[in-house]
Parts: sequence; C-alpha cells; structure tokens
Amino acid sequence: MMLSTKDLSTLPDTGRLKNFCKGLAALDIIMLEEEWSYIRHYTYNPTWRKGKEAFFATDGSDQSMIVMFAPEGCVINGVDSELYDWEKKLPNIEDLTEGMPSTL
Repeated sequence: MMLSTKDLSTLPDTGRLKNFCKGLAALDIIMLEEEWSYIRHYTYNPTWRKGKEAFFATDGSDQSMIVMFAPEGCVINGVDSELYDWEKKLPNIEDLTEGMPSTL
C-alpha cells in the first residue's frame, strides 16, 4: 500500500518513527566527514524545546522537513518550495492545523 495523506494507516507509530529518525541522523554523522558536517542532511535534537524532541531533514536548498516529537504524539511539517507558490497564496494556519491536538 502506498502512503497517502488520505490514508495515514501505513505511517509507523511515534516510537518507531522516532527511532528511524534518530538512525538517519546517526548515519549522517557517521558517513559525513567532519570537514563536510555543515552540509548534514539529517539532524536530531533530543532537547529541542522543553519536553519536545525534533528531527530535521533538508536537501540543502529549499526542501526541508521537521518532525516534532512530544509526549502527546508527533507532528510532521514539510516544505517543498517548488510545489507551492508561497508568495501568491500563503496558507491559513487554521487550515494547516485542522484536527491537530492543541498541545502540539
């Protein structure tokens, strides 16, 4: 089954997703030589905010993703600047957070 925003049943649970993100960040540290560490694509911050952890992924240009982990669950926020014209149509924050628990 293919992952779709219309059917989230194939997403991993929060714990499994967190472990996967930590693994990607760890591999990036291992694979990237120190002199090139500024181009790291995956990073994980276990103390990002009080009670929250965060995973960051980027391709080095305008495509990026943040996954925030909190005791209440997780939120995935991604931006692909080539697929959306932000200057013509800014999204409404209420539309972006519809159905999301207020704690997140």
